[in-house]
Amino acid sequence: MQTVYSRAIRAFAALLLFAALLPALPGHAEEDGLSYAMDVTLDAQSASLTVEARVAVVNDSPDAWEELCFRDFMASVIAEARTRTDEQLSLQSGILSASCGGEMLEVRVDAADASIVYVALKTPLASGDRCEIALSYAADIPEGGLRCGYFPLHTESEAGRTFELAQFYPMLAVYEDGGWVVEPYFVDGECFYTRCADYDIRLHVPEGYTVVASGDETEEAPSLWRIHADRMRDVTLIASDELDVACGEAEGVMVNCYYARGEESHRRQNELSMQAALDAIRAFTDAYGQYPYAELDVVESNYEFGGMEAPGLVRVSQMYSWFFGSDTDAAERAEYEGKLAATVAHETAHQWFYAVVGNDQYREAWLDESFAAYSEQVYWRFVGKSEDDITAQMDAFANAVNEAEDVSDLCIDLSYDELGGDYTPAVYERGAAFLYRLEQALGRETFSAAMREYYAAFAFKEAATQDFLAVFRPYAEGNEDAQALFATYLRAAR
Repeated sequence: MQTVYSRAIRAFAALLLFAALLPALPGHAEEDGLSYAMDVTLDAQSASLTVEARVAVVNDSPDAWEELCFRDFMASVIAEARTRTDEQLSLQSGILSASCGGEMLEVRVDAADASIVYVALKTPLASGDRCEIALSYAADIPEGGLRCGYFPLHTESEAGRTFELAQFYPMLAVYEDGGWVVEPYFVDGECFYTRCADYDIRLHVPEGYTVVASGDETEEAPSLWRIHADRMRDVTLIASDELDVACGEAEGVMVNCYYARGEESHRRQNELSMQAALDAIRAFTDAYGQYPYAELDVVESNYEFGGMEAPGLVRVSQMYSWFFGSDTDAAERAEYEGKLAATVAHETAHQWFYAVVGNDQYREAWLDESFAAYSEQVYWRFVGKSEDDITAQMDAFANAVNEAEDVSDLCIDLSYDELGGDYTPAVYERGAAFLYRLEQALGRETFSAAMREYYAAFAFKEAATQDFLAVFRPYAEGNEDAQALFATYLRAAR
């Protein structure tokens, strides 16, 4: 099968026209930091994409950079797709060329991990200095409910096609403590660690496709969309010929809920998703502070897990709609209505913790996943769930360990490789219980004040566990219960 690589080579000559063709770099990032200007073409027939990008890079470290590191996470997604089939998938991805100031640069792919790509600079980039890198990139898109993939939402008829493009472009890695952060990709969680950036994207899609994106998306002409996004850690794009939309508003935020047109069960899922998203925005605005963007897109998805977050956009699995048909009994329907609401609330909470307050998702996943799981209880309290029921759930979470192992250490601020099989119980359950118990120890008003200070202090920055402690410890001064919780759950507090 001819891959996107062979098709993209024909476009290589267009590289010299790069500056004229691409969108202008946003002024905010040109002055302040990282930005991406991209021209993206989605070929639905061949399930592939090409990206022509200009990346404005500022060296925010004290060291001179002789090379830049980009992550090609599509290589990891393709590798994962290969493990799920007996077929020989000839899918590929990669940076085809890189240049700076018109000079071609050497591109080197890490021998052990194809998602790690280095671009050598002709002249070292000094601390505080800025350069602009032009990249030509291409990737084949695997089929299936992966982070980046395509599939029909109407799986029985397969009448349409939906592309969900997350981590679909070369993403500049974070340079920290003398080196580039290049943690390995894994499926049952996140390894992404990025700085906030500004994005200006021109997206070419088949005529008649709807585009949903992080940031603000506008159809400028048939098949041509413009996406503008400020201060976002990454951008997800969804292009589909099978989506309808309903809109609502909460706290001045426009909520757009997209769903597969047709069956009543999909419409019912969308109605429930809309209400959960509106209530979650109200609950979290009150608890933490203002929602960061002008809109939130909630999109029905064939993603294999319950949901997935992106700045300004969340995907919610269509599996919930399977239980909203006329043949489902009332008890089962109510159960899955609750699971759907919790998923929407969880992914919406990530707008506050991950999108605004960033963190190293491999080394300290609790700083977003534990916060999102705890926020589910904030949502349930807001919509009237009893405190006794919330406490019972948190007590169960507090005792969560991996059944296959004897886990005596309850620490949650460990890296993915340190947690091993205890990753999910630690960062989704014990972490949520820790925050809930800290709320009980401090009192809801004091805890809320600390959360709001933490959110404001690290908005559009990255926080570590020590930063969390620096904010919360003054609120816990003289509180033995709170101090004991720090020592029990956080290795950094010992």
